[in-house]
Amino acid sequence: MNKEAKIILIIASILIMIGVVMIYSSSAMYAYEKFGDSLFFVKKHLVYLFIGILAAIWCMATPPKSIAANAKIIMM
Repeated sequence: MNKEAKIILIIASILIMIGVVMIYSSSAMYAYEKFGDSLFFVKKHLVYLFIGILAAIWCMATPPKSIAANAKIIMM
């Protein structure tokens, strides 16, 4: 991994962590009152984040020609 890729990975990780903290801080009281769990929205966000990271890894591992050849199927 080259230097630029490491910098992008670090910046993306910092932004993800800030996003999780912001979701918690903005929704903890509402989630506790509505669902009885102050981490309700954080857990939901982490599930979607995990799915997004898996999709990103899959896209990085798949050759672009293969994605282009199956674009219609992928879009469905």
